Amino acid sequence: MRETMDALSKPVLDRIRRYAGDGWVPHARYGQDCCLLVAVAMGRIPVVILRSARDQFTELRSAAMIEWMRAGKAKQPARRLTVVH
Repeated sequence: MRETMDALSKPVLDRIRRYAGDGWVPHARYGQDCCLLVAVAMGRIPVVILRSARDQFTELRSAAMIEWMRAGKAKQPARRLTVVH
């Protein structure tokens, strides 16, 4: 887990925590000169979370997705279970 945090800069981690917590969905986009991880939400302009060269993108995207899942789960409200007899 520590390696994941080291692979991403603090501004990237801050953006991930913000947008994952708000329910935005991550999408990878591959271009000629660079690759992007973009946060997308219905009715909003997409936000670039990270940008890197193609050879580094797989590792960075994996690290970002691990943090995205962790941050998204941390912001979910506690669910109440109702027992029906």
